Amino acid sequence: MPIPIDLRTVTLIAVITVGLMAVVQFSVYRGFPRFIRGLGAWALGSAVLFVAGCLLMLRSYLPEWASLVGGNAMLLVGFCLWLFGIQAFYGRPLRWRLLCALVVAGSAGIAWWSLVQPDYMARLACITFVLSVFYGAQLVLVVRHGQRHFNTWFLAVALVIQLLIVAVRCVTALLPDRVAETDLYAVTPFQIAYLASYSMTALILTVGFIMAATCRLQTELEQRSSIDPLTGLLNRRAFACVHERQRAAAARSGLPIALLLVDLDQFKSINDHYGHSVGDQVLLDFCRSAANAIPPDTPLARIGGEEFAILLTGVDMASAHAQAEAVRCAILHHVGPGIPPYTCSIGVAGTGGADCTLDALMLVADKALYAAKKDGRNRVKTAQVGEYKPQPVPQALATAEPAYAAAPPA
Repeated sequence: MPIPIDLRTVTLIAVITVGLMAVVQFSVYRGFPRFIRGLGAWALGSAVLFVAGCLLMLRSYLPEWASLVGGNAMLLVGFCLWLFGIQAFYGRPLRWRLLCALVVAGSAGIAWWSLVQPDYMARLACITFVLSVFYGAQLVLVVRHGQRHFNTWFLAVALVIQLLIVAVRCVTALLPDRVAETDLYAVTPFQIAYLASYSMTALILTVGFIMAATCRLQTELEQRSSIDPLTGLLNRRAFACVHERQRAAAARSGLPIALLLVDLDQFKSINDHYGHSVGDQVLLDFCRSAANAIPPDTPLARIGGEEFAILLTGVDMASAHAQAEAVRCAILHHVGPGIPPYTCSIGVAGTGGADCTLDALMLVADKALYAAKKDGRNRVKTAQVGEYKPQPVPQALATAEPAYAAAPPA
């Protein structure tokens, strides 16, 4: 014996679910940092959908213009706000004019087929068509711009299921031999699936969106904990992790590792004379110039105020010194617009094998860097791990560039 289904109860469950999800969304919006965008629009959309559901539930006690027209119009507004939330979440332009025009057109159609020329199926086709557009647009955004992660696919699958239900309901409302139903709560297979889906829509889609937002937050926090906020380079912590990975790989293949420790000369004088904003521009200019002077994918990190580190794998001391000279000359020969001339000193630490900690490399490179500063700046000094006395510069490179050709004013 088939179990009787009360669609009013189903609708009530859907309305309560939407209200609870609105509370959850507002809580998430208040708790998440502001760089996770779109949560506010999604929470507001859920609140509007809750009001819309209440108006539709009270159709027996309210005039039709308030219940049918107002409730369905707010339904469109709520789903439009969800789409705004997805657009903001993925950093896409808000097509608010187009979407608002679609909401107005859908609301006008609902008003016409509710008050002027009552036709339930035409009204149903109108609203499901607009909802299909909203769901389809969200699905495109999620698939095109979402992270390739389980959370994204969960949200995408939920959107696909809801889009299919709404689209099928729209098509069946337009069929010539459509089912003769004139009431929202007519117990037909299509109507049961159509209304029952809303009981899960708010729950599944909201959970999917929160999962995607949580994944985004985790990724952002991991990146921010590993990236220097000014230069966008690795910070010291992330650089240490990269060194451990490359050290293990180099140990398996027996390749040496070299560390370049770079310090901008008289950087305090630049800050004192030109201001810290210009000093920041100098740091950014160095990052661009140094990145262009080293091989692609070479780890480059900011480990202090004006101190940077470069990690080289599989190079001997002569090659490491040549790479350091390439960085020094790139800085010496390039000055960006509005940036005062500046130079850098570099200490190079090398090891014959990969079995050397980052602290040991840093200690030796720092000794070599100190020697470069002591000898007049704008030069490169090298030292082997186990030796604190810097090695002499190779004769071929000793006369490559004049020392400290363009010093900034003190």
